Amino acid sequence: MILQIQGRRAHAIQMIIAWLVLVPFGIFASRYYKETYSKVFFLQEYWWFSIHVLCMGAAAMFMYGGLYAMEIKRIEPLQWESPDIVVHSVLGFAAMGMFTIHILLGFFRFKKLEVRLIQIMMHWLFGNLEYFLARMFS
Repeated sequence: MILQIQGRRAHAIQMIIAWLVLVPFGIFASRYYKETYSKVFFLQEYWWFSIHVLCMGAAAMFMYGGLYAMEIKRIEPLQWESPDIVVHSVLGFAAMGMFTIHILLGFFRFKKLEVRLIQIMMHWLFGNLEYFLARMFS
């Protein structure tokens, strides 16, 4: 029982770090520092972009670490009869899946302006949707 409580605590702490600290800071840096520090380079990229990517990558590591901590400390199987656990698990995996796809798609940037604008709008839409799903449980 104590191991299971430790797993839940580790899961909660890592998800809080990922979704309530790193993701908002990455969003904030990309949203508000694009114009301010547009000529400052870090890791051969614009400063705001490097901070955005590093925050999102670190958030993914904490997110998967939180899932791993929960699974490794689990003694008994999930109580799938409880609606709270089902909703939390399904929406949590949906947010994690969208976040993972989002990160993988970030490596591909289109050059054609019309397609690039669609990609930027989809990035904003899916980013807000997955952040909304993750924040529902914090």
